[in-house]
Amino acid sequence: EDGTVWAWGSNNHGQLGGGTTTNRYVPVQVQGLTNIKQIAAGYEHSLAIKEDGTVWAWGRNDYGQLGNRTTTERRTQVQGLTNIKQIAAGYSHSLALGYVF
Repeated sequence: EDGTVWAWGSNNHGQLGGGTTTNRYVPVQVQGLTNIKQIAAGYEHSLAIKEDGTVWAWGRNDYGQLGNRTTTERRTQVQGLTNIKQIAAGYSHSLALGYVF
């Protein structure tokens, strides 16, 4: 309800969003993300939609599933997406429902 994101478990590609690859056995808050209205988890990558309709992604990126035009594993805003209503993540791909500009 407060728009924070919490994560735990395997973290070998940084999919928990803490800036490390340390596995977490208890929930830890994903720092730097506020006003989140939806999250999705794929295979070793994660997504979030902020209240303003922007999409953020982090974790494994060997197939470009983070949408940052690279294969770099780091948290990033997915460029070119605004007014997004829903997100989903698969094994090595991500989806967004909304308007693309």
